[in-house]
Amino acid sequence: MKGRATLEQGETSSKRSRKTFGWQFMLRVGVTVILLVWIFTRQADLVGALRVLGRAVPAYVALGFLLFLIGELITVYKWQLLLKSQGVHCRFFDLTRAMLIGEFYSMFLPSSVGGDVARIALTRAAAGSTSVAASAALMQRNTGMGGLLILALIATSLVEIRFGVFGGALAAFDNLRTWFAVVAGVYAAINMVLFSERVRTLLWRRLAKPATHLPILARFISFADAFHGATGDMRKVFPVALLLSVLTQFLDCLMGWCAARAIGAPMSVTEACVFVPAATLTALLPLSVNGIGLREVAYLTLTSHAGLSKEQAVALSTIHFACLVGLAVIGGLWHLLSPAAVAGEHSLRKEEGKESLPTKS
Repeated sequence: MKGRATLEQGETSSKRSRKTFGWQFMLRVGVTVILLVWIFTRQADLVGALRVLGRAVPAYVALGFLLFLIGELITVYKWQLLLKSQGVHCRFFDLTRAMLIGEFYSMFLPSSVGGDVARIALTRAAAGSTSVAASAALMQRNTGMGGLLILALIATSLVEIRFGVFGGALAAFDNLRTWFAVVAGVYAAINMVLFSERVRTLLWRRLAKPATHLPILARFISFADAFHGATGDMRKVFPVALLLSVLTQFLDCLMGWCAARAIGAPMSVTEACVFVPAATLTALLPLSVNGIGLREVAYLTLTSHAGLSKEQAVALSTIHFACLVGLAVIGGLWHLLSPAAVAGEHSLRKEEGKESLPTKS
């Protein structure tokens, strides 16, 4: 009876989770629709934006996508480096497939977390544990955010962007650089916690003893402890991974600059290093579907400082999003050709040619 009651409670909890997730997704869809309606009725002319896109120079668009793809490949190398720091050796080809399949899931599932789940599933066998695979996936994202913030802080020290909204005691927040600095401060604090062995000891190891009577909680704490430990062990390659991330973020900004050149918009490389990171950060807010609407608002708000028209700003955002979709489509086609990869089979193997380690949590 007790087991049956537990099962019923689990099913009820699962139904509630699905219902909550459904409402959250519908809310995001609503926000996306509202933003797009506002943009094309109050800000930019849809027909005008389409005309700008229609006049785009294909060669510049292709060059921008190529730079974007090269940045993705450098990210794969960084991911490989992070896994190697844990004694996990995966082929670059296999990690490239995993990365692009993750982009497909991030783009075409309601939540971008789906891409990380796919990457963890693809590398879990080779890593020998879910905690190590999850830690490498997190640090791949984490260092990417660090590279973005470093590049943005440098660029905003060269190009001053003011909103004309805040004044008086809040005047500092009228400068875009201040907002990047605030996010960078939060980022630094989070990484101090991630790399701290003292925090790991105080948090997870102290919680382990009282949790022994609750198997589910005990398993979670065990996983969190192993995850925290693996993340801390990656600090030795963190500086190199961070530098690689600065390079990949710069290539993303060059993609934005190429997009601007394609539509004849007056935007310098330095300005691209401000606008693209700002739009990327804004699109990460969990308010719309895949950042649609939010990305456009960011470009509309900021690119006017470079003299872009509103239609050009929307066109620029559209090309940026098209590059993201392009990577996702490549990943989706690759997944279609090798569906077993995400099914949890041994798709990733040790470089020595041995079978992947058995999955364990």
